[in-house]
Amino acid sequence: MKKIVVRQLCLSAIVVFSSLILKAGDLSEYWIYISSYESGGDHGIGVYSWNPEKRSLSPSFLSDAVKNSSYLTVDSINNRLYSVYGNAIHGFLIKRSTGELVLIDSMMTSGRGGAYISQTSDMNHLMVAYYRSSAIGTYKLEPTTGSIASEIVYKTFNGNSVNLKRQEASHPHMIYQRPNSNKVLVPDLGTDQLMFFDLHSNGHLTQSKKSGIKLEPGMGPRHIDFHPQLPYVFLLAELSGDVVAMKLDINNDIGHIIDTQSILPENYDQFNKSADILVSKDGRFLYASNRGHDSIAICEIDPLTGEIALKRIMSSGGNWPRALAIDPTGDFLLVANKRSNNIVVFEINHQTGDLTEVMSLDTLPNPQCIRFIKK
Repeated sequence: MKKIVVRQLCLSAIVVFSSLILKAGDLSEYWIYISSYESGGDHGIGVYSWNPEKRSLSPSFLSDAVKNSSYLTVDSINNRLYSVYGNAIHGFLIKRSTGELVLIDSMMTSGRGGAYISQTSDMNHLMVAYYRSSAIGTYKLEPTTGSIASEIVYKTFNGNSVNLKRQEASHPHMIYQRPNSNKVLVPDLGTDQLMFFDLHSNGHLTQSKKSGIKLEPGMGPRHIDFHPQLPYVFLLAELSGDVVAMKLDINNDIGHIIDTQSILPENYDQFNKSADILVSKDGRFLYASNRGHDSIAICEIDPLTGEIALKRIMSSGGNWPRALAIDPTGDFLLVANKRSNNIVVFEINHQTGDLTEVMSLDTLPNPQCIRFIKK
């Protein structure tokens, strides 16, 4: 009885906190940048306008700043955007008045197959996960100009796992710094592990004392997201279609696995590759996408235990939902359907976690990644 009362109090507190976020929500307009790549492409980034109050997403223009882009990161403090594709990183200045991208700098790196790019919390370095060359890299940024000064770290990994087609080698798929921490996490699809590193102020990475956690063979970890208030991290396994919940210990290293939840229908045996995962801004719900089943899974997070319960699996509104993004207000989930070339906007019900489709917009070919900045 006591546990039930405590659980109800925790849920009530989160609901109240969520309502405060909504009341103070920013209803400004935003530029949205969507990355794209295709053979012979001319426009690697599409620029769109998003008005959450009017629930309106509209195309602005296609940028020819780069011909192809796999992934993006936006520095809203310094008005910069960075893109990775293959072994090239490009940096741009964002003109807030028009959304235009002005090239700052480009660098050809040591890696191949750049799959993910992020920025350290101090804004001084970029970090890239290289799927094809089994590596991660860090890059120093000049603080005044945002230009890419030098490659600080280029670290390769060995290993494999049971899926001979996808896990013949190490394949880092993401690199991300935990908020308010010096810990950097790297899911390695090829070796079925989540690796942990300590980030130093000079951009160097050293393996943490507890270097990571091994997952079940064949899961293929792809992406992670953190709970905004509690010490939980959630990992999406691309190959098995599972979400793995883990608790961080006092040193921000992985303490233990809490729960594993499939995000596919029971007995589903068709081809699928899970793609992206996000935790809602109030920390109550989790969203993950399936390519093949072409769906979005909605899960509820237990604030006391970190366990996850699958609530619903629904259509992504298109084909091959590769990327998810929650808008800055926290009220809308955007889904990039790569093969149907469209972005679907869903409104989030903060009480139930359910999604209601607001609109669908045709985009540039093969949308890959979605990033926001206030106009």
